Amino acid sequence: MKLSENQNYMDYAKARAFGNLDESERFLQACIAEAHGPSYERAFLLTRMGSLKFEQGQRDESLKWYEEAEAVDAASLLPVLFYAEFLAHRFGDVDASLKKCDRILDETNAYPFEATDEELGSEYYERKALEIREFCLSKGAKT
Repeated sequence: MKLSENQNYMDYAKARAFGNLDESERFLQACIAEAHGPSYERAFLLTRMGSLKFEQGQRDESLKWYEEAEAVDAASLLPVLFYAEFLAHRFGDVDASLKKCDRILDETNAYPFEATDEELGSEYYERKALEIREFCLSKGAKT
């Protein structure tokens, strides 16, 4: 089922748009509980929960959700990229983000791959990781 067809996901998005973080969390929890489809879908939902936890002021908790997303979809670099973006642009940990970017670059250089219906290609990941990496370095990240 597509997320746009999932009532809990739509209710989550609506509550989030209206700034009701508690309601948003409740619907997203339900959506995660019923996510038995592809691992990338569940990982995406977990990253959304990480972002939500951050907005609720639960910084440490937010990291746990991103880490779980990486574990759930370990074969993909997308959760790693989401995590790198979150660390750099929202969480403010440019050193940790830089490490995620370097991991993406190492993997895309060692094992280049084409885009498929379920995965973006290594060129996309490389380009995005370089953008985030440049941002991190401009903010004083240590290489």
